[in-house]
Amino acid sequence: MNPRSPAPEAGILDQTRRQPLLLESVPYDARTLTYLVTVSGNAITESSNVDDVLEGFRRYLEVDLGLAPSTIKEHHLWRINRFIKIINKPLLKINNEDLRAFLSGYKDRPASKSNYIKSFRVFFRDYLRSPHLVSSFKLVRPAPKMIIVPSKQELKRFYEHVDTVHFKALFLFLSSSGLRLGEALSITSDQLDPSRNMVRLSNDIHRGETKRNSSIAFFNREARVEITNVLGVYKTLFGYSIRGAQRAFSRVSKKSGVKINAQMLREWFCNEMSDLGVADRWIDFFCGRVPRSILASHYSDYSPERLKKIYDQANLKVLEELDVKSLIIT
Repeated sequence: MNPRSPAPEAGILDQTRRQPLLLESVPYDARTLTYLVTVSGNAITESSNVDDVLEGFRRYLEVDLGLAPSTIKEHHLWRINRFIKIINKPLLKINNEDLRAFLSGYKDRPASKSNYIKSFRVFFRDYLRSPHLVSSFKLVRPAPKMIIVPSKQELKRFYEHVDTVHFKALFLFLSSSGLRLGEALSITSDQLDPSRNMVRLSNDIHRGETKRNSSIAFFNREARVEITNVLGVYKTLFGYSIRGAQRAFSRVSKKSGVKINAQMLREWFCNEMSDLGVADRWIDFFCGRVPRSILASHYSDYSPERLKKIYDQANLKVLEELDVKSLIIT
């Protein structure tokens, strides 16, 4: 073995001790044999409080990487916190064999495994500056996915088993807006314009290479009826965390016998709007996606008036058999 290379199972502290010359600015306490690994302005030792480390990680994600609050809380922080609790070892003693053992539990769930690897890279490689811990883990390329959207009859059967007003509102909003779950759950009551069936999105909602700041989104009359029943009840419009909403979808799927989740509603919206004759560039905008053509990027009118006209002309309906007259609000 190359003496300069870290051992396969080297932890963060071990890696530091093997390469002290690469960390000349790191102080060394001869009495405790502890190196202080400086990370983003914070010192981490064997006795460091995990909560303090995770709070520093949260600030790194927010300030340095500019990630949206929902991505930070519901994805990276949640995964790293769960991993640390399951491994139950001091941070500086974690090695790549610990990560390997944890990831082995997801061999039949490639998407979840890849998501954990992404979070491990951000936390261990980028934030803790210990790339040796994650360098051997490769993202799993998912098999091509054949999208099969639920029928309106299946949407109706699912909806009939929803027993809370907040989840009814969330279900119809997602179905008629095309937004991602995290985007919908970030919305507050004061962002709504009920008279125009419109919501003004915050700057934190759309972030990432495939996302654009759409600034506005629309929902139909069916969603508007249920939304009026939940206005002002919680800090956010629907009152769910991402995990809570996912559990609600799972629970109703079991009760109704129809498997539906938030992503399927987004896919249904795209297909339904396309069937109703809406051009791809408008559907992309409604869903908060980056324009895919020069025409969409530079020569399309994305004014609220233009967008509302296009959305209203589609006359999107989620629960087709429902009595539409009962949904009209004057």
